[in-house]
Amino acid sequence: MKIHAVVVAVLSALILAATGPTYAQDGQPNPLAEQMGSDPNASLAAATRARDAAIAGWPTITVDDLADAVENHAIAAFLVPMPASARGLLSDVWATHPEFMGAMARVYTRGNDGSTIATIARAIAAADPQALQAYPDLAAAVCVVLDRPHAYPGLGSVMPSGADAFDALVFAHQDRRVMALPLDDLPAEVLVYLTDTALTGEGIRTMYQDRRSRDPLELYRTVPYKQAGLLAGEAAPPPEEFTFDSIAERGGLGPLRSFYAEQLGQAFGYPVALATGHLDDERFLAPVFLEQNRRGFAWNLEAIPDNPGLAIGTTTHPVTNEPMPLSELVVTADLANAGPADTRKAWALIEAAKLAEPTARQAMVSRALSLTGGFVEGWSLSLDMALRAAKADPTGTQRVLTEHIEKLDALSPMLATRMALSAINSMDNTDEMLEWLSLISRRDPNRYAAAQLALGDAALERGDRDAAMKAYEDLLNRQADATPLALDAFARLETLAAQDGRENELFELFNRTHRRLRAPRTSDEAEVRASAFMVVGERFERMLLDAGRDREAERLRRQLDRALP
Repeated sequence: MKIHAVVVAVLSALILAATGPTYAQDGQPNPLAEQMGSDPNASLAAATRARDAAIAGWPTITVDDLADAVENHAIAAFLVPMPASARGLLSDVWATHPEFMGAMARVYTRGNDGSTIATIARAIAAADPQALQAYPDLAAAVCVVLDRPHAYPGLGSVMPSGADAFDALVFAHQDRRVMALPLDDLPAEVLVYLTDTALTGEGIRTMYQDRRSRDPLELYRTVPYKQAGLLAGEAAPPPEEFTFDSIAERGGLGPLRSFYAEQLGQAFGYPVALATGHLDDERFLAPVFLEQNRRGFAWNLEAIPDNPGLAIGTTTHPVTNEPMPLSELVVTADLANAGPADTRKAWALIEAAKLAEPTARQAMVSRALSLTGGFVEGWSLSLDMALRAAKADPTGTQRVLTEHIEKLDALSPMLATRMALSAINSMDNTDEMLEWLSLISRRDPNRYAAAQLALGDAALERGDRDAAMKAYEDLLNRQADATPLALDAFARLETLAAQDGRENELFELFNRTHRRLRAPRTSDEAEVRASAFMVVGERFERMLLDAGRDREAERLRRQLDRALP
């Protein structure tokens, strides 16, 4: 016991000596920040030693101490490669605003422009240090998103002033109280979807002075689906001309309608992402946004035309500008529910788990998931470790996957499905496990469809076309009108029939599939045109016309026209 106490004491002393406490803005020194300005490599080395000591000391040290060490190392790591001038500016900010720099460490990527970030951060700190202290995560989100130009539908490349945008959002939240959500109580990982704005600070002020705080879904549906000028290639109005009345008058296709809803929604404090549906057709780009209700925060997916409410499709991450599955965006709502403090701890535990010994790794990840389920990486690490531990149990794999799906379903059923399929596809008994997943998912059309598609694809890969066609046909027969994924089975069957030159079978496939599909009951033209009923129907109409079957094509066209609002 005495030896253990000595070891803990030594580890604690090393951590404190290397990192120092996380100081508020009170003039106290930050040793790592000071050293970063004069000797960046030494600062990083000290931060690395402290982080590694904290990880080795888990769980005898507190989560807070572990988070401090991991965070300080992450800050030092992204500062060292920066140009000396940028590094010096951010070292000064780190010394007085450690919470801001900690939030920055969680969302900063290699693609960010360190010099511009330093300029924005310095401008915010100089203009209103109290606001930076009160809104550290919002400031971090502004810096990592508005450090580069972003392209917007119909508008081209725009780069508003980050400092001005931050000032306008803070002013609205503090003085006008027109913000939809609490900007001082959301983590930077969520706020990056708020700060991806084309509006200048003045443009944001113009929006909230109107006082009509409507949500992005309402804004999206207010704008007419199409308008001749925009269809002919007319550009969107510049941001300074955005008003509620002008956007409703102009109208547009999916990208412009969504862009209007995104920009106006963000001006009122909603994090908004632009998402494609499952068909990945830009005409049907739609806004999805974070909202708050009695149960907490959740992403509203109702505007997605071809699968309202389902996280099937993609968006673009505002920091990396890389495509991102909607199923991964959905879980970030739990970061909003957790708040910045617990988000920070969970992030640090996950980062530490990557470097920890196997005996400590599971406890770190479990603790992170108990704080928030908003990090996809946490779920991935947890599933991987659980599957490894269950290998010796004959039914262990099914048990682990069942438990994983049940837990993750509460946040993102589509992500639970994707992760289960990814794990199964790396197993030796893939077909057996896919059959199992299909069988237990009969009451979940989307999961059943995903399993059936995977079964068919696996059969095709081994050259068994009959088994593949049976898997796809079973999906169409059971769930043709219940899930957008049924269109994937249809497309695969169409390809197989076309490859074999079976034209009659191809016509019969279109005919029987379209009969199974119901016309959507909605007044939203975008939703109707994006529906499986309309997509399959219009393709079938073209086939009939090309084959000279004009009367059948006319009958089908009348059906399709009746579905339009």
